[in-house]
Amino acid sequence: MVTATARQGAMAEVLDALRRMERGTYGLCEITGEPIPAERLISIPWARYSLAGQQQLEAAGLGRRVALPALEGLSSAEAADTEQEEAE
Repeated sequence: MVTATARQGAMAEVLDALRRMERGTYGLCEITGEPIPAERLISIPWARYSLAGQQQLEAAGLGRRVALPALEGLSSAEAADTEQEEAE
């Protein structure tokens, strides 16, 4: 189950990306100042850092991986329980 905190974090990342679009800084790494490759932005549209910038953060112990929460639904454990119940 997705927590309210996870949803708020994901929404904050998306809103920050929209603000960067408004300022004209979307797609620029906040660490290196270099453009973030299109492939990275396609896979992580709210990306703030290029791969090199992300690696610098992680090397300094400051990086954190942010992702949108998973879609709500049955977890794999719940799905297995449901399938087992249906089989009985």
